[in-house]
Amino acid sequence: MRAALLCALLGVADGLRTSIAGHPVRRVDDAATGLFVYALGAGTGLPSLAAARAGAKVLATDRDATSLAYAAAAADDQGLALATAVFDVADFAAPLPPADVVVVADVFVTDAVAAACGRRVGEALRRGSTCVVADARRSTRDAFLAALRAEGFSGAFGASEDPPLLLLDGE
Repeated sequence: MRAALLCALLGVADGLRTSIAGHPVRRVDDAATGLFVYALGAGTGLPSLAAARAGAKVLATDRDATSLAYAAAAADDQGLALATAVFDVADFAAPLPPADVVVVADVFVTDAVAAACGRRVGEALRRGSTCVVADARRSTRDAFLAALRAEGFSGAFGASEDPPLLLLDGE
């Protein structure tokens, strides 16, 4: 699968690929067809591009429209379908859309954002989503984990992955 090249570039892309491929009735050559992937804090979109290349329907969101423009341009250059939307993770008036897989990759820039991500991951897990969370070993990780526990879920980042990954399956 050509997405393997993207997976080598960033650990979360590989975690995303593994998570998508692990869903039932997915063929290796068509791993993500039919899945909806929602990327929260997508930035310039590497995990979103990997999911789109694997055949998923992807919505990449970020609070920064410029980053999303780069992600959209990269998708266009590669002939990939990628939807983008400005979304603030901390604006709880706007719910997350239902998704098969929710990706949160290197978003914990402040304690407040990390905590908001923890709440959003809890929201997604209650809906039955698989969540793939990658962290660049920021000190804000504890705020994410505390918020996740407050939502009724627990998890631990793997020590051997780089970046460390947390894979959670919804109820």
